[in-house]
Amino acid sequence: ELYDPACRHRNLAGPELANRIKQIRNISNAYDLGIPMAFIVNKCDAIKDIFDYTTLAYPIKNGEFNKDIVDQNSNTIRELLLTIVPEIVINAEMISKNIKYFMVSPFGHSPRKIKKENGEEYIAPIISKIKPVNVEIPMIWSLSQIEGTPLFNRFNKNAKNSMFTF
Repeated sequence: ELYDPACRHRNLAGPELANRIKQIRNISNAYDLGIPMAFIVNKCDAIKDIFDYTTLAYPIKNGEFNKDIVDQNSNTIRELLLTIVPEIVINAEMISKNIKYFMVSPFGHSPRKIKKENGEEYIAPIISKIKPVNVEIPMIWSLSQIEGTPLFNRFNKNAKNSMFTF
């Protein structure tokens, strides 16, 4: 099952995370902490039967990062999460109003059981099948949110213009 309501970690995106950030930033009581937040759904290949991540558009084309595509993808992922784990979305959005949702997969496939010659089994990715999915996108978006970085300057009209391509 994708979501287990009894899971003790289910509210990590809410009060506990907010408290940790408040402590680090020395903020006493706030809901929107005013920080960009990339909410990452990892192992998107493992939930392909629930949501086909390949329907999301890739936001980099010809070296240009398209924030509109990031927004569209984020809204799609947010709507999916609202149907599965609404309290996590609500808690995450209490932490930051500048939040984007991303689906990534470090391997692009689920690791498999592999049997050694001595009969011992272990779980590992299949080297020939490794094809990461969107792992760079949350970092690129995050950098576009930090004032002073070339990506921020490129995407914010009030900032000094700076070219940045991939």
